[in-house]
Order: sequence, then C-alpha cells, then structure tokens
Amino acid sequence: MDPIIVGIDVSKDHLDIHVRPSGEAFAVARDASGIAALVDRLAPLNAKAVGSRLPAASKRWLRPTWARPACR
Repeated sequence: MDPIIVGIDVSKDHLDIHVRPSGEAFAVARDASGIAALVDRLAPLNAKAVGSRLPAASKRWLRPTWARPACR
C-alpha cells in the first residue's frame, strides 16, 4: 500500500487540499471552522506526510498545533 500524502495550498480565503495516491481534492474555508473540518477529514487517513505551500503573509497564520492531529 502506498503512503498517503496530503498537499495543502493556502490562499487568502480558502485552502485547497489534494490527497495522493487517491487523487481526492477538496477545499475548505480558511477560518477556524474550515480548519476544524480539515482536521476531522484528514485524521482518519493516517497520512505519512502533510505539506503546505504558504504565501509569505500566511506563515504567521498557520499554527503548527493545527497540523498535529492530522499527522497522527
């Protein structure tokens, strides 16, 4: 079985998520409820890696604690 890899593209008002190798893609709002929905959706995947592409201004916004539950 191939490891599950999640990519997150951060934009001003939403996050685009892509899951490999399944090819699943979806978007969530870039707010507290969107992040909570993202964590709930990713947690059961047991992803081996989660990476993001952050614009420079977004680096202050994304807190590492939000990513931890999805990486278990």
